[in-house]
Order: sequence, then structure tokens, then C-alpha cells
Amino acid sequence: MLIFSKTQGFRHSSIEKGAQVLKQLLDKEKITSDHSEDAGLFTDQGLKKYDAIIFLSTTGNILDETQQDAFVRYIQSGKGFVGIHAATDTEFDWPWYNGLVGAYFASHPAVQNAKIDVVDRKHIATKHLDPVWWHKDEWYNFKDVKEGLHVLMNLDEKSYNGGKMGINIRFPGAKIMMEERFLYRTGAYRRVL
Repeated sequence: MLIFSKTQGFRHSSIEKGAQVLKQLLDKEKITSDHSEDAGLFTDQGLKKYDAIIFLSTTGNILDETQQDAFVRYIQSGKGFVGIHAATDTEFDWPWYNGLVGAYFASHPAVQNAKIDVVDRKHIATKHLDPVWWHKDEWYNFKDVKEGLHVLMNLDEKSYNGGKMGINIRFPGAKIMMEERFLYRTGAYRRVL
């Protein structure tokens, strides 16, 4: 698995710790991983050894056109993708990527507790959670939200200040596309990873 955390915009201070924690979790599951910020890996040959790529708080335009084309071919070959936190603050000028992550970052209020209703308790990412989950994090407001997202949880905007998406917003939604191999998780900002 490739943990990719290149930034061309805001850089979250939690990236290094997040990459360490991800590597530890993957090691525990006996999954080999590399952490890199080298977009030069995004070639057919460079991505070949990875079954999935994690975009960990990436920001800005991080891939050139040739690298984007290689990433598209990688995903179309059936490989997986996980976007964490600022992955939606990435590649704003690339419609294909917007379709992959499901929405783009617009803004966020201050870090605070919020109520999350788990609406799909059968999905592997949420089946271990109680029906209602309270969590403190940096809650994103999104733009260009794509239709057809498989919603795993709803973030209750009545439970915190500064939400601009409507009463219940999609939080972390799994994008159903090409055999459900893609997941986006908005939280994970806080350094308590």
C-alpha cells in the first residue's frame, strides 16, 4: 500500500504522525506499505506493486497530467483508493478526481464535538461502531458533491456550530464505483491519532 501525502497547499501538522500510525496499523495486519511524497511514483510501473493508495491529507495540484493518466489507469485496473481528511482539498481542476472522492473541500469551522449517526452498520468500515457516535474533529463543509454516494454515516449539523451543508451531511461516504474499492474519510485531523 502506498501512503501518499504530498501537499501543494496547506500542510497539516498531523501528516507525519498519521503516516506513522497508518504504517503501524498496516504492519499489524501484515500489509506492506511505503510512505512517500514523490509524485514521480505515479507511473504505470511505479504504481504496479501497490494494491491501494492512501491520499493522506494531500492538498493542491499534486500530480501532473501524465501522473494523473497513470493514476486513472491504476484505478481502472481494479486497484483501491482511500482519501483521508484533506484529500478533498486536492486536484480542484480535475473532474475525474472529484468523481473519485465524491466532493471538494469548501471550508470548516473550529474543531469541536459532533454527533454522527451510523446509517450503514453492515459496511466493514462502520460495522464495529455504535448506531450513534460522538467525535471531536475538524468537520468539513463540501462543494461539488457528487450524486450516487453510498453514505456510511450522517454528521448531524444540529450537534455543532458552523456546518453549511444542511441538517444531515454525508460523512465519511464510500463512493460506490468499480466494486466498492474507494473510501473517503473526512475526519482524522486531530493529532491524537
